[in-house]
Amino acid sequence: MIILSMSMNSNRSSSSSSNVDANAVFLPRWFVPTEKDVICGWARQNHRHPGNQRFRKLVEHSVPLYLAAKTKNDKTQVIAAVVEKVRRDSVGGGFVKKDHQTGLWFEIGDDKARDKVGHAIRRVIDEEKKVKVQRAREHKALSERKQLAGGAAKRDEDYEDNADLFKKGMALASFLDGFVETNNNDSVQSNSVQSKASKFGGKSGDLQTLQSLQ
Repeated sequence: MIILSMSMNSNRSSSSSSNVDANAVFLPRWFVPTEKDVICGWARQNHRHPGNQRFRKLVEHSVPLYLAAKTKNDKTQVIAAVVEKVRRDSVGGGFVKKDHQTGLWFEIGDDKARDKVGHAIRRVIDEEKKVKVQRAREHKALSERKQLAGGAAKRDEDYEDNADLFKKGMALASFLDGFVETNNNDSVQSNSVQSKASKFGGKSGDLQTLQSLQ
């Protein structure tokens, strides 16, 4: 890595507002971040930088190793491997940031680089957990909607069955009412015939008598 030979202390002493810490290493004035460099900072345009997008993919690929690590030391080694990968691929840069005071780029140093990688890995893990929780909620909501729809369909089916039974019951009741009324009419007519037959000295069972009475 090529660095700019200049005193870090003298640069920081020029202004208390400098964003450079003791472990940072200034880069040459001609340095411009490439697609292999990770630009540090919260500026929105940094997220669109090709090097930052590449870093994001590298972090995502490292998450399974981080989760599989059984000890804190194992997790630290995963983080260190990501830092080394970024710096090895970069030409004279790595994890870089711009000093607001001098306008120069500098490499943020080991501690901040490891912090950035660790934070990025944990953020991806948290995002994946949120996605899983959201998917579980959506699946549960879908299951509940299906159950409600199934219950409504069952109630409709029961209603139709009950309505059909009601119609059949009404038809049976109507039939029985007609049957009873017919029997009553026949009984009344029979009594009337017998009464008329007795008046004329005939028998109710005599066909000629019945014909003469009707």
